[in-house]
Order: sequence, then structure tokens, then C-alpha cells
Amino acid sequence: MTETTVNLADPASFDHWVEDAIRFGDMDATNHVNNVAFLMWVEDGRAPFMRLPGLPAYTDRSRFIVGNVAMRYRRQAHWPGRVRIGSRVLRVGRTSMLLATSLFVDDACVGTAETTMIYIEDGKSVPISDAVRARLVELGGSTEPAPLPEPPPVPLTDPASFPHWVEDNVRFGDMDSTGHVNNISIARYVESGRVPFMRGPDMPLFTPRQRFVVGAVSIRYRAQAFWPGAIRIGTRVLRLGNTSVTTGHGVFIDGTCIATAETVMVFIIEGRPAPLPDDARPVIAAMLP
Repeated sequence: MTETTVNLADPASFDHWVEDAIRFGDMDATNHVNNVAFLMWVEDGRAPFMRLPGLPAYTDRSRFIVGNVAMRYRRQAHWPGRVRIGSRVLRVGRTSMLLATSLFVDDACVGTAETTMIYIEDGKSVPISDAVRARLVELGGSTEPAPLPEPPPVPLTDPASFPHWVEDNVRFGDMDSTGHVNNISIARYVESGRVPFMRGPDMPLFTPRQRFVVGAVSIRYRAQAFWPGAIRIGTRVLRLGNTSVTTGHGVFIDGTCIATAETVMVFIIEGRPAPLPDDARPVIAAMLP
């Protein structure tokens, strides 16, 4: 996540709102809303915001596209209920903008996200016009340069970086109205690679009392994907903390990396973060780059 002076956990930071229902199908086997469902809510708030008056019309030739999304999970959400989604501009760059989206259930912030939206014409990034830039500033955007993110310790675009692999298929329903695979579907691919890795024999046992939960995820979208196709998802350990493990992921189709991701997995015991077990720490440390 980038550094910002805007308190994204405060509803007063947002002027643009969308409401949605929490659906039974949003929950997973852990009996709370799945992490990818949070990203779907972020999209539900982002899409209408990007159609506000004064922003570029969405056409086949020109539009804003998602370049990167960074999601922080602050607390669990459950069905039934409703979610309020606030969106605002944080920063305006030469060819991109940074959009903040926060999720509230019963006035409590359950998640915050920052999405880099890149403006393209004929498939290539181009400068944002002065008129659009002025509108984005009016919507709350700062023109100060954003800090550069910390690079991963290994190149996640290189298949040789990954010891663990899962294969999947591009499904017809993974595509959206633009004719390519939707960014949420790519988040599902990342999850499909992460879950078997985190449930593997080298990780602490997953039980009702203790388990890893997703604390944050950042996905960088590098190339379009289309149906039909076969996917390979590589996963590895990147960093090791006191109570967490950061995993790195690469999503590949026909040898091309279409997305990379980093996920912070927090170890919890009885619902609270806890130090990694003494017997697991050296085993996980051996997986570091």
C-alpha cells in the first residue's frame, strides 16, 4: 500500500458511495466472506466512480484499465448484511491515477484498497488530458509523486523463481464485457495457487483453532488473458515475519506472465495473530530466496 494522509478507515473521507448486499455465496469454507469477494466489492465501487461526469468515456479505443490493486483486510465480514463502498481519488500521475476504495459493514471498516488505473488509447498508455487531470484533482487527487513500492526479492515474472505449481483453466465466465479475463478472475487464480501451498505439509496445520488468514494482497496485472486457455500458477515464500508469511505468485499462460502478486498471510490462534510455531519457522525460513 502507498503512504497517504487520507484516513481510508474513516467514512468522512469519501463522497462517492455504492451499496451492495452480502450474499451467502460470498462466504467460503471458513464461514466468513472470502478475500476475493472483498475485491469484487472494490470493483463494484470503482466501476461507477470511473463513469462519473468529466472522466473519459469508456470506449473500445480508449479507457482506464486496472494496472495494480492492493487490498488490506481489516476484519471479517459475514452473511447476511450490507456493505457500503466508498471511493475517492488519491493521486494523479502523468498516465495513471490512484483510486482509494473502502468497505464498511455496520459502520466498521472491513477493508481498504488502492487501485492504480492506467489510461490507454489503442492498447497503449498515454498522458491524461489536462481537463481530465483537473477533474481528478477536483475529486480529491494529489499531484505529488507516489513512493515507489518495495520490489520482491526474486523476479516473479520468471517461472524459474517458483518451486510450487498449480494448473487451472481459463473459463468462459472469467471474461467480462471487455472481452478479456476480468481482474477478479485473476485474483481467483492467485488464490487457487496459494491455498494448496499454505495447506501443504511444510506449513502449520490448518485447524478450527489455528490457521493462516489473508492480511493483505497486491496484484499487478501485466498482460491480458482470454478464453480458452490453460493457466500455470507459481507460488513461493518471499518474506518471513514474527506472525506472518509473505508469499509471491506468478500467473502464466503459454509461458507469458499475465500477473504477479504478493500475499501477506497472518498466522492466528483463536482469532488473534500469534507467533509462528517454533517447529514451523525454520522449515519456512528454508524456503526464503
